[in-house]
Amino acid sequence: MSLGILFWALFLVGAVGILGAIGACATLLRRVRPLADEVSFVPPAPAPLSLIVPLKGMDEHTEEHLAALVTSRFRGEVEYLFVMETADDPAYSLCTRIRALHPDHEIRIIFSGPPGARMGKQHNLAAGAREARYSVIGSMDADVRVAPTTLAVGMSYLAQPGTGIVYFLPGYTNPTSSGPGGGELVALYSNYYFLANFGALTLTRPQPAIIGALWLIRRATLQTIGGLDQFTRVVSDDAAIGKAIARQRLRCVLVPHTVSIPFESLDLAGGRRHLTKWIAMLRAEGLLTYLTILLTWHPIFWSALALLVGLVSLAADHSRWWLPGLFLFGIAALTRVITGMLLNARIYRLPVLPLPLLAVVYELVGVPVLFGAGLFRRTIEWKGRRYRLGRHGVIRGTSG
Repeated sequence: MSLGILFWALFLVGAVGILGAIGACATLLRRVRPLADEVSFVPPAPAPLSLIVPLKGMDEHTEEHLAALVTSRFRGEVEYLFVMETADDPAYSLCTRIRALHPDHEIRIIFSGPPGARMGKQHNLAAGAREARYSVIGSMDADVRVAPTTLAVGMSYLAQPGTGIVYFLPGYTNPTSSGPGGGELVALYSNYYFLANFGALTLTRPQPAIIGALWLIRRATLQTIGGLDQFTRVVSDDAAIGKAIARQRLRCVLVPHTVSIPFESLDLAGGRRHLTKWIAMLRAEGLLTYLTILLTWHPIFWSALALLVGLVSLAADHSRWWLPGLFLFGIAALTRVITGMLLNARIYRLPVLPLPLLAVVYELVGVPVLFGAGLFRRTIEWKGRRYRLGRHGVIRGTSG
């Protein structure tokens, strides 16, 4: 391949990525807003709800999040199921305190037992679903903070015809440090890359996948797809549940409102390990999916490569391709920073800067390192356990 063909191929990929970033940002700004903006009226729930929170350990935000959940404004019957493996879990004493502080709410603590070779979160979810009493079953991660009307709004979307499952867009908010660290690395990847692109795509055309931070499903639908136990052997139940719903010709519906997740208290090495886990899970979904994400989500990286090829061609045969390459690189960096600032101000309620500036460094350094290694990674670490992955995230072995 000549330098000219290589340059214009990279230029085209970078340009497509810029248009994609602009389109994703525009879609989210038009369609999504934080649920705190909702009016105070809470509609009656169309069905009673069993909301499961799978737990393993706790952090400084867990009590606040569980308290916000159980004090939701919900006009209907609702039970809250806190599921952990054993009473030895540090979260057990916290859950008993939450239950004691809210005696007027239906709160149960369930022990799921050792997960064995299964994924811990999905193992807890399946145990909770078996104990659930009501006709709608939901799941919420313990690091999610809901607004008072989140559950009620989710139930109203689930009641729409043709809906199989509804889920919310989780955004990282409330940074815990003033400088760049692992929490910032995780948040910028999630907010500006994964959530922005996947959220915009599914709002435009529903996809056979969900985001697992908070979701609701009818018990009858769950029984139709075969229950939750089948998903305990995969690390990414989000994709597996979504595909099972789509096979029933039902829609996976993204509720166009956010729930919040606090920045994680991680150093840079911890943030890198966290992203390594997510990227390995993307790779497990298939090489085509992985390469599509790599090519279309990172315009700064590809435009930088185009600029580099242009500079090489200048030295080789005095070609002036570096000029359009430099222009494209500047537009890509500017697009990423401006779209990040807009998303911070309107969707995630974050300070407009400095997080979007870190996206430039992430694409130039993090993308080649993390996505390059992800091509060959077949194991992840999660909650102290190591999982060996097969195709589509199926667990082939565990240790730890």
